This record gives sequence, C-alpha cells and structure tokens, in this order.
Amino acid sequence: MLALKTDKGFSILEIVLGVAIFMVGMLGVAAMLISSIKGQAFSGNLTEASVLAANKMEELLGLPVGAAALADTDNDGTGQDLDDDDVDDNGDNFGLDHATQATADGMTANQGRNGIFTIYWNIAVTEPTVNSDTIKVLVNWTVKGNERSIGITGIKSRIN
Repeated sequence: MLALKTDKGFSILEIVLGVAIFMVGMLGVAAMLISSIKGQAFSGNLTEASVLAANKMEELLGLPVGAAALADTDNDGTGQDLDDDDVDDNGDNFGLDHATQATADGMTANQGRNGIFTIYWNIAVTEPTVNSDTIKVLVNWTVKGNERSIGITGIKSRIN
C-alpha cells in the first residue's frame, strides 16, 4: 500500500516571501511616520512664530502714542522698496522686505521655547494717513539651514 503524503506547515520559500512583503509594507509606514514628524515640527514652529508675531503686535498696538518703541528710528518707514532688490519702488513694505538688525526699528532675538526665533518690527509714522502709524512685525527662524519667516502688519491710530 501506498501512503498518502500530507503537507503540514509552510515551506521556507513561503515564509521568506511573506516576510519580504511584510517588510515592504513596514517601510511605507516608516516613511509616512517620518514625513508626519517633519510636518508636525514645521507646523509647531509656524504656530509658535505666529503667536510671537501676534504678541509683539499686540504689545506695540497697546503702547501710548509717542512711546519710544513706536519711533521710526531709521527713517525708512515710508511706502518704499516693494521687493528684495533694495531699490525704492514706492511700495508698501515700510522697510521690512528682508529683516536684519540694521533695517528694523526694533529686534528681539532668541525667542520661543527653543530660542530659534528673532522678532523684528518697523514703524511707518503717519502711514497710510496722518492720524495712523503702520506697524510691521516679522518673525524669522532657521531650521537645518532653511530660513523661514512670517509677518503681520497692523495700523495704530494716533488719536487717543
């Protein structure tokens, strides 16, 4: 009599193939996780920069007219230099196309939870009208050699 051969279990080839398919899937999950972490870090920095800019704007808007922090110390606070080419275009950036300590009326460095943010602000006295000043706040930070920035602009009344 002939005995029937019955296979029980998996062959080594089936196991290797199954593990390979599983590993390809896990690589995809790992790539998504890394992308998610990078996105979350950028989002956190952008949110923190926005909060810092808004806080500085609120601080400046809350100062009384004539406060020292609201002075146009470098006299560049007129509608000028619309782009980054350092040529007066009669634009509306009020001296803060690209903020540096030399081009801002005020600066606060090493801000935020990681100390990576620098806050710049510039004042345009009697712009856009005689009874108002334009305040522009710009927050810069650098991550892995990439410079990022966010800016907000507000108008403060000169009438008490």
